[in-house]
This record gives sequence, structure tokens and C-alpha cells, in this order.
Amino acid sequence: MPDASEFQTELRVRGEEQFGHRIQRLESSTIPNALAALLLFIRARFGKMPHVYFHWT
Repeated sequence: MPDASEFQTELRVRGEEQFGHRIQRLESSTIPNALAALLLFIRARFGKMPHVYFHWT
């Protein structure tokens, strides 16, 4: 299990398609930091504002 006290950990991102939707899944010990890093990367790389939708079950 990742250690949440670590500030520099590996960020694992993978893409997949489910039900006709493209989904990116990420794994990190610090979810808020990982989401921010991923969204900043997408914005810088593609020059578009990314959108995030959350769904908890």
C-alpha cells in the first residue's frame, strides 16, 4: 500500500475504454496531488482545459 506521508511517489496512469467512454485511471499515495499533477500535465501537453467527473459508489 502506498505511504501517504511520502511527497514524491510514482504516479501511475493508464487509459482504457469502457462503454464507449475513454477513461484514465491513476494510482498514487496522495490522490489530490496526483489529480492536480495529471490535470496540469494534460493542460500543458494538449493546450486544453481538462474536465474531471467524480463518481463514488
